[in-house]
Amino acid sequence: MIVETSSVQSDNGIQHHFSADQRPSRFGGFIRLSLILSLCLQVEAGTKRILVVGDSWAAFMTHPMTGEIFQHALNAEGYEEAEIVATEKTAVPGSRADQWATNHKGKLDDLKHTLTANPTVDIAFVVIGGNDFLREAIKTNLSNLTAGDRARLWAGVRTNIQTLVDAILAVRPSLKVVLCDYDYLNVAEAARSPMKQTFNGIAQSDFNRYLVDLGREKRAIAEKSNRCLYIQNWGLMQYHLGDPEQKYEAKTVPYPGGSPAFDPYPGGDPMKPGPAKAFNQGALNDGIHLNPEGFRLIIENALKQGLGAMLKTASPKTVKPETKPAS
Repeated sequence: MIVETSSVQSDNGIQHHFSADQRPSRFGGFIRLSLILSLCLQVEAGTKRILVVGDSWAAFMTHPMTGEIFQHALNAEGYEEAEIVATEKTAVPGSRADQWATNHKGKLDDLKHTLTANPTVDIAFVVIGGNDFLREAIKTNLSNLTAGDRARLWAGVRTNIQTLVDAILAVRPSLKVVLCDYDYLNVAEAARSPMKQTFNGIAQSDFNRYLVDLGREKRAIAEKSNRCLYIQNWGLMQYHLGDPEQKYEAKTVPYPGGSPAFDPYPGGDPMKPGPAKAFNQGALNDGIHLNPEGFRLIIENALKQGLGAMLKTASPKTVKPETKPAS
């Protein structure tokens, strides 16, 4: 995603510089460089079951600097035998679906190599499409486009995500894809953040509606693809956290429904933003990246909506073949 500024200065006076591909994006965050420098394979126990793929949401879920949230959430929910795999080449801050689909800088090659090198991995957990959406939202107020123009944009993103999903599933027949969607973002917090991004003055309710429209495209991918599961998160932070600024308490909005009915879809209150405190990381609140508690809730919801059931089935590579009794 292209952003006007080429460097930003943190509260402690350290200035972070970004190249053309590394400029801060809403899903790239201010710690993009540290994510790329130190993202590595996670805990060395158990069986490698899940490869995490995507943008900075994927990176934040797995990175040691944010507390290896995904692995700890699995451990806390009783799935400690399932090990996460994530590298700087599979969880790429700022990456877009079109880049994965076109093998930009060898992204698909690296993904396939990682899957081949980890034969016990049978689930690819994919978080992608946010930067594609935000790139368009930075160009223009999306409400100024016609419904047809927006539909064509989201259809294009869907095609690229489908290419990524198909590439993963083609590596081996035991692989499954979990398409994890985003939750409502917070436009006001993005505008107040150091990057001052207003998305051209779009209303929060419209921003939510168009992001959910893109979510419907991802849901359709899962419904029409074998071995693919879609995870709905719309309204998850609203449900768990409530929002005094918006005058509602926790557990007073609908919980996002899971597969296959997805009742309701979307969950939460689509007229309201994601609660500001869900994005509060202390020194930074950009309205885009959840804090560790928020990402923990995302992972727990994924487990409830089907990831947990997948993990209860042993990885095909770990199942011991039957031995015939000696004659």
